[in-house]
Amino acid sequence: MAKRIIAFCLLLLLSCTVVQAEPESRWKWYYSSERVGMYFDTQTLHYDASKRAADVWTKNLNVNGEKIREVHKFLFLEEGDVANVQYVDYRNGYPSVHNVTKLYVQQVAPDSPNEALANGIANYLNVKPMYPGGENRWKWIGATDTYSLYLATDCGKYYPEKDWYAVWIKKVYLNGHAYKGRYYCRFSKNQIATRYGRPRNPIPESDDEKIYNAAKELQAMGKSI
Repeated sequence: MAKRIIAFCLLLLLSCTVVQAEPESRWKWYYSSERVGMYFDTQTLHYDASKRAADVWTKNLNVNGEKIREVHKFLFLEEGDVANVQYVDYRNGYPSVHNVTKLYVQQVAPDSPNEALANGIANYLNVKPMYPGGENRWKWIGATDTYSLYLATDCGKYYPEKDWYAVWIKKVYLNGHAYKGRYYCRFSKNQIATRYGRPRNPIPESDDEKIYNAAKELQAMGKSI
C-alpha cells in the first residue's frame, strides 16, 4: 500500500489535473458534528481518474467558525481507503504543522466523515462515489440483549489474491452508541477474521456465523464494489 501511495504522489506531481474554483466557493462543506464543521478545498484538489484517487486538503471549524485543524489526505475511492499525510493544528490562530513520517492507511467505514468527504468530492467532480449508499444500506442480521447487529449491503469487496470477501458490520447498543468493524470471510475454507485477527471457523449461533452467512448471501447476489 505504501508503494501505491508513493506512486500516486509522483503521478500527481507529473500529470494530474488541478481542479480549481472561484475564491468565494473554495471550501465545500461535507460533514458536521455537534462541535465541528468539515470542509474540503476545491482549489488545491487533485483527482486521478484512472486510479480513482484524490489528493485533498480539509479543514475543521469549531462552533464559533474558527479554524482548528487542516488535514492533507489521500483518498482511494476504488479501494475504500484513506491516508492522512499532514496535519496543521491551530491555537489562537497560530498553526502547528505535523508531518506524518509513516503513512497509515485506514479503511473508510460507511456513514463516516471520510465517506462523506469521498461523496462530497465525487459529487463535486461528477464521478462515481466510493460506496453506492442508499436508504437500505444496513441489513439487520441479529441481536442480543445489549445490541443489534447489522451488515452494510453496499460495501462488500472481494480480494482475489487472498480469497477474502470483506464486509462492514455495525453494532447498535441500547444506549444508542454504535460500533463499526470490518470482517473478512474466506468461503472456500469456512473462515472468518477481523483485520488483525487470525482466521477462525464460525461458532454456531455466534456473531461470526451471522456475519459469515450474511456476507456469503451478499456475495452470491453479486454485491461487490
